[in-house]
Amino acid sequence: MMAQDEARWRQEIDAWLSGPASEPPPGVASNFIDGPSLHDYNVACQTICLTVVTLLIVIRIYTKSSILKSLGWDDATSLGLIAFSIVIAESDRYGSGKHTWDVRGSDYVVYNKLANAVQLTYTLVILLTKVSILLLYFRLFSPTRVMRLAIHVNLWANVLYYVVGFFLVLLMCNPREAIWDPYVENVKCLDPRAIRITSASFNLISDLAILFIPIFTVWRLQMQRKKKLMTIAVFASGL
Repeated sequence: MMAQDEARWRQEIDAWLSGPASEPPPGVASNFIDGPSLHDYNVACQTICLTVVTLLIVIRIYTKSSILKSLGWDDATSLGLIAFSIVIAESDRYGSGKHTWDVRGSDYVVYNKLANAVQLTYTLVILLTKVSILLLYFRLFSPTRVMRLAIHVNLWANVLYYVVGFFLVLLMCNPREAIWDPYVENVKCLDPRAIRITSASFNLISDLAILFIPIFTVWRLQMQRKKKLMTIAVFASGL
């Protein structure tokens, strides 16, 4: 009996892997070939963004290494953005932008693996980016004791949150395979919606806190208000 149950279970899994990842709505048939998809828009957006970002990174590294002679380790953190974009682009091959009923179960598994890798890469990239910005503040503003304290609080709060967040995403489910395999049994998972809301809230507060540091410093400078606002706008656009 157990052998028969296992055989039926295996047949069900094989059928799901070769069939749609979810049941289509009534009156809708799965279409694995040319169903509705945002794939082309995703590729176009990612291509444009990756091209622009890569060009800006090349200009930055060239300027700081050849002209300013002040290339720092924080410049290397920008390379993480390229790695992040590559992982996202790879996920487009396995159903990104499509309805789940237009994606085969086998591709859905691979997509969820890549989606988890995107989340992990994003966590590391955003952490390194914010750390590099805060370290830049140390060099750029020659901060007072109060400003040094504000930078340290921001710095270590981000390090603590994103390190914890990295492991929450990494170990979201027990066993971990349940993140991408819906047929894993005896699963315990964290609430992904709660993680996303917490992440969005912290990112907003963190970005505003990082933005406040140059605003406070620039506003105290002896310069015209128009120049102050333009300088603040430059820092705001960077965030």
